Amino acid sequence: PIERDLERRDFTMNALAYDQTGEILDLFGGTKDIEHKLIRAVNDPRERFGEDLSRMLRAIRFAAQLGFEIEEATFEAMKEKMPLINQRRARRLTNVERERGKKGGDEFVVPRETIGKEMAKALVANSAKALDLLKTSGALRELLPEIDKLAQDDEYLKPFTTMKTRDATVIAALML
Repeated sequence: PIERDLERRDFTMNALAYDQTGEILDLFGGTKDIEHKLIRAVNDPRERFGEDLSRMLRAIRFAAQLGFEIEEATFEAMKEKMPLINQRRARRLTNVERERGKKGGDEFVVPRETIGKEMAKALVANSAKALDLLKTSGALRELLPEIDKLAQDDEYLKPFTTMKTRDATVIAALML
């Protein structure tokens, strides 16, 4: 049923659907959260982020793109789960790789491409807000520890608070 699908969604604003009569089905208060510009995980945020760690970066991206705030319990769960963002797992081999005798190895649970895309979209949308959330959530420390160390000095982040550009190249150049 649709209810099961909606309860597995990441955030209340994404857990909306139309019922058979064309009315909005809103089991988790997504409409109110949108009105209040709030990003809230569906049900238990620790469980939602445990299912997919990239959801934490999506929350940051949505906050930057939409100008929303992240609800307190959701943000606390992000801070708690963020150290897991670099988790690795055994890489699954394809049948062809197995036949060719290739060895397994490991891979990141959250692909680096996903991390890069989410961070880039957030930074381009609103670099000051994105950097603040990346820093306070622990994402900067986990994903870009060298920049996190530099960011301890408020002067390092100052250009991002006044920057008008949405050019990803400029933002990346300033960070690095």
